[in-house]
Amino acid sequence: MINDGKKFNILYLHNKSIMGGAEISLLNLVKRLDKKLFTPHFACSKEGPFVDALRNIKIPPDFVQFPSIRWPNPVRICNTIKNLTGIIEKKQINLIHSN
Repeated sequence: MINDGKKFNILYLHNKSIMGGAEISLLNLVKRLDKKLFTPHFACSKEGPFVDALRNIKIPPDFVQFPSIRWPNPVRICNTIKNLTGIIEKKQINLIHSN
């Protein structure tokens, strides 16, 4: 991966606020990232134990309301895309990881 000597900004999308196996695995992955090469960023849906764990490792999350897949609402989908686009541009995201 070549990025002109700059760090790669990774945006992790996470829709749960609980702390389960997937969340623990994701935190372990992020803790083991080479911080010289990668900067992790998170877009989460709401406050909770997972967000608290992110703050404990000095990663302040952004908040985005992810629309329901079961009952899609075009307005909510457009709002989510707009919010994510803003985060991607502001933080110059290179890679998106949906958990």
